[in-house]
Amino acid sequence: MGRSHFRYWNLGKEFNDAWTLVSNEEEIQQIQRFISLEFVRQSDFGEVVFGVSQILFKEGIHKDHYLRKSLLEEKRDRVLDDLFNSELIAISRNKARQYQQVPAVFWDFAEPHWEFNKASDVDRYFEQIRVCKAEDAPDLASKREQGRPSLRFVLISLLEELFKADDALVLTGRHKQITRKLLSLCRTKFPAEFDRLNIADEKTFRNYVNEFRDRIKRQLDN
Repeated sequence: MGRSHFRYWNLGKEFNDAWTLVSNEEEIQQIQRFISLEFVRQSDFGEVVFGVSQILFKEGIHKDHYLRKSLLEEKRDRVLDDLFNSELIAISRNKARQYQQVPAVFWDFAEPHWEFNKASDVDRYFEQIRVCKAEDAPDLASKREQGRPSLRFVLISLLEELFKADDALVLTGRHKQITRKLLSLCRTKFPAEFDRLNIADEKTFRNYVNEFRDRIKRQLDN
């Protein structure tokens, strides 16, 4: 176990709170209000309290709540991009209390489990993750070339482009058809990333499409 890993793990933010590292004070306050209200909603009679509040405030609280939720999702996307680009550093601790740095490339295909401070991909799994800024951990900072877009950034950008051209396909189309369209669009928009996207598995595409659909449907509902 490296002393640096132990030290920065202790200093880092829990994975679930890493969004605070990429947010300003106003954004932090907005997201904390969302988290507090979600806690109330999930408690006994929480939905009743939330429903009454919507009526009293003419649904304004409802709209603000989901705007703050979208802000949290945006910040979490930013965290994953910054981890991939080594602007943020992640360190995990396993059940044997061994510490290790999570490789930056892991975040290209990672599935985050925010509430549990865990993340996984096809064959790797990291738990008890904490995050710090690379500038605060210079001896752990990656020497990998910066600036290459993460897979998340590429797929979300392509989905936004495809949605503008054919919203019905993105919202209701078959996943295989959407995947073919995204790969075709990638040749034009991100030609340097096509080979990387082409080897992504079906589950990766499906997860991003479903995430994008959920986000658009929430926006339409508001």
